[in-house]
Amino acid sequence: MQYLFGGIQKRRGARRKFDGKVDLADLKDFQETVLTLDHKQIKLFSKVVWSVSLKRNIKLVIARFKKRSINLFSTDLAIAAAEVLKLYRSRFTIEFLIRDAKQSAGLADCQARDQKALEFHWNASFATVNLARLKAFEANRTGEPKPFSMKSIKQQFFNEHLLKLFIGKLGLEQTLIKYQEHFENLRNFAIISA
Repeated sequence: MQYLFGGIQKRRGARRKFDGKVDLADLKDFQETVLTLDHKQIKLFSKVVWSVSLKRNIKLVIARFKKRSINLFSTDLAIAAAEVLKLYRSRFTIEFLIRDAKQSAGLADCQARDQKALEFHWNASFATVNLARLKAFEANRTGEPKPFSMKSIKQQFFNEHLLKLFIGKLGLEQTLIKYQEHFENLRNFAIISA
């Protein structure tokens, strides 16, 4: 990346476009914004620069946390630095949703060719992930934010199905077993987060 030249041009010759390579350690020419997000102070440094690989101007945003920094960019030059950070955060949420749908809800397993059948399958996969998130949110009795694991939800349902199968095949009284603490321990067996 290179700084854009903003000085006085020479009378003769080609116009000067660039003013040197961007030094990410020296941010004195960048516009600074302080943002409070999730009770954390984040310093955002933004500037319009030339991207050599993209061959166009970009809005470079450097988000500095306490010990690390993240470099983000946008091709929309008029966008605010806080908006760029917000868009990247939502992008990662979407990517996690797609990953969970692919790995645990069968998003990539449809063999249909009809457009309506494909759309129905995609909607069913994403609805499954959203319902699992709702189930995990309702199961969280502490009120504190907990990490979501689609694999844990899937494992819990498999364990519960297997326990019901054993109880039914052995002819045991279900109500006596389901309300014991051991049932809940066996239901949560081999899950990632409890």
